[in-house]
Amino acid sequence: MRKCLFLLCIVFSSTSFCQRDSIYARLEITSVSWQEHREWIDTSIILTLEKIGRTEIISLGKIDSIEIGFQWELLKSRLGDIETFVSGKAYYLKKDGKWQLHQQPTYQAAEFKIVSAKPSTMPEDYGMTSMTIQGLQLDYKQHYFIVK
Repeated sequence: MRKCLFLLCIVFSSTSFCQRDSIYARLEITSVSWQEHREWIDTSIILTLEKIGRTEIISLGKIDSIEIGFQWELLKSRLGDIETFVSGKAYYLKKDGKWQLHQQPTYQAAEFKIVSAKPSTMPEDYGMTSMTIQGLQLDYKQHYFIVK
């Protein structure tokens, strides 16, 4: 009985006193355009992730009656004994009432800033970024933080 109690104390103390890093990722979409069409969508959609995973497919609006969707994912890679965060983005088009992937998703390494608390305001030192997949272009700002 003492051994069980001792083991439970060790397990409890190691899990209660160790602090795991958490993440906070924010993507602010400012506009969407399609090379084949003259119209574009001026928007301000803000997506956040506070854990590894992906968002649902988010509707960005319609261009010439074609609804455009977007999905964002954050993964942790441990290849080569190096821990790296990878951000994935995918476009969808709504056809016959169902979302269909427009093109294979794109992935890139995400650069994180280490902070002590989740920021209440976003720093302005990030420039605008654009991503184009088969004529669909997304303009956005991205912010990635590791909260220690």
